[in-house]
Amino acid sequence: MSRTGEPGKASAADFYIRGVSSFTGSNTPLVLVDGIERDLDLVDVEDIASFSILKDASASAVYGVRGANGVILITTKKGTEGKPLITARVEAGFTQPTKMPKFANSAQWQSYITK
Repeated sequence: MSRTGEPGKASAADFYIRGVSSFTGSNTPLVLVDGIERDLDLVDVEDIASFSILKDASASAVYGVRGANGVILITTKKGTEGKPLITARVEAGFTQPTKMPKFANSAQWQSYITK
């Protein structure tokens, strides 16, 4: 359940693989990024190469009690040899109109419709 789209925002999403099974304990899955346990909120979507979800006995067999609520295995993109490649993404928006449109009054609208 996502509450915000802001990357890196702590507690931005609650993710349950096997549903909510405890009111007092943690129900969140174990998140491993390149084999290291990390918080899912700190993973940038642009850096993910692949991911897999373990949600049955295989998660508990390999990761023990920590994998009881499921395991998310994330593999990040790796660098390549050669010339550096820089990728940039820019987003912009306006909260106010740059120019107010001119609206027709009732007489102008009637004249337009009857033509």
